[in-house]
Amino acid sequence: MGIHAVEMKEEALILMLTCMDDDGDDIPPASPAEKLIEQLPKGASLVNFVVDTDKFREMD
Repeated sequence: MGIHAVEMKEEALILMLTCMDDDGDDIPPASPAEKLIEQLPKGASLVNFVVDTDKFREMD
């Protein structure tokens, strides 16, 4: 996966979480990385995102 694809996924996550927050939906806690790593197919890697919807809103 290239850098552009990672950036697009991060933006999609920020937008989704911001919309969920605006709608009053519960945002589930992040999954533990250890659990996700166990489920990765061979040769895959895990990308960690830190998402701050408040900071995102300030940029708007």
